[in-house]
Amino acid sequence: PDGSTTRPELVLAPADLPAEAMAAAWFKPNPGQTSFFRTQYTPGMIDALSEPLQNKALGVKDRFGVVSDVFATTEAGLTDSVTALKLVACLRDESDYVVWNAVAGGLSGLVTIIEEDGPKPKFDEFGQWVTQPNVTRLSWKPAAGEAPFDTLMRPQVLQLAVRFGNADVTAEARRQFDS
Repeated sequence: PDGSTTRPELVLAPADLPAEAMAAAWFKPNPGQTSFFRTQYTPGMIDALSEPLQNKALGVKDRFGVVSDVFATTEAGLTDSVTALKLVACLRDESDYVVWNAVAGGLSGLVTIIEEDGPKPKFDEFGQWVTQPNVTRLSWKPAAGEAPFDTLMRPQVLQLAVRFGNADVTAEARRQFDS
């Protein structure tokens, strides 16, 4: 309203947490993703959340929220990419489309900034490792009675596998294209 063209400053507001939360083995802010704010997860928070993420003790909304927050803060330069990749490693066996969609979007964003002559080969190796469980689970053809979200997830998984240089997936994609 003042006619200024300068962008307002980002305000980071640390939260005061109850003692019970601070003493817990893990803590997930914004349970159920009911509030409109981002959480900047520390590496220690991601480490503590790794088991609840892997064993799905956190529901879909919360797994999605952690992924969304971590990649948003990584993109903003507030979270380092190693923390984001540790999170992705925890979600290697993720089978929910909503969560995987957030993982895929975050990884695709990182792919665009990784330099070819730098860490790209290691990043591609990591990406192949991350996508392999879902490449195997979903394969190329839908299973009888397949869940609709698996149908949506398949092209994302296969596209990322090709992007990360998975030789088998790339060869099959070329074979199908040629036929």
